[in-house]
Amino acid sequence: MWVACLHEGNVHQHRDGIREVIDYVLSTKNCYAFACGDIGDAILHTDKRWERKGQKETSILQQYNSITDLFMPIKNRMLGAISGNHDWKLNGFGDCVEGVFCSRLEIPYGTVACKLIVSDPKGKLQYKAFIHHPFTGQINSNHPDPLMREAAETSQAKRKLCDQRMGDCVLNISAHFHKGRIAKPFQDLYLVDDGKAIKQKYHREANPQAEYIPEDLRWYATLPGFVKKHLMGLSGYVERSGYKPVELGAIRSFTVAGKITHMDKKLV
Repeated sequence: MWVACLHEGNVHQHRDGIREVIDYVLSTKNCYAFACGDIGDAILHTDKRWERKGQKETSILQQYNSITDLFMPIKNRMLGAISGNHDWKLNGFGDCVEGVFCSRLEIPYGTVACKLIVSDPKGKLQYKAFIHHPFTGQINSNHPDPLMREAAETSQAKRKLCDQRMGDCVLNISAHFHKGRIAKPFQDLYLVDDGKAIKQKYHREANPQAEYIPEDLRWYATLPGFVKKHLMGLSGYVERSGYKPVELGAIRSFTVAGKITHMDKKLV
């Protein structure tokens, strides 16, 4: 389970949705989670996005301790965490993701981008995943048709992750965009001849342990988040900026015998 953009401390946070994801991880056999940044809202009163009524917890340490408390029941199912742009704004004061969230949960810290190496119980490599929380950029389309709009945004998400050049990672994950988009491997056709006739063939499924995996044979996903746009009587920075409402939830990847079989959204 890939979760991101929790924004602890923001009153627009969908806390019940986070609890639902945590309960799912806890109650599902062989289910694990990774936190992909923006764990705290981490907006200081000097930030133009700050609003007195919009902050549930004004103490930054309180924000990170509170979200850590929430994840404590699944600490043994957490594979790690990285920082996001919100978390990093406080880096001059200390790294709360590493020093509070990861330290208290006793999980690995991957800065803002890392690789997760998945092995079987005997230590044999199964596959590698690249996990990233960029600080800038967006994936958007204004196409009037919703299918074309999602296709364009999925293509943008794939291209941004391809640009990171992680050639041995069959799974590539990006947070920050607050949009759940999944690009599956594409086994395209090609033509060959045997000297007598032209034959049609298809690219085979990628070997996840390979030194290099072709771009079109990898999995890609960008993650939704947990920040609602509207609340009665409050106008958060999402509403004031005129951003579109977004899906709330997480992304699931399913692995069988060392291979990723499919991915989907768990919306809450």
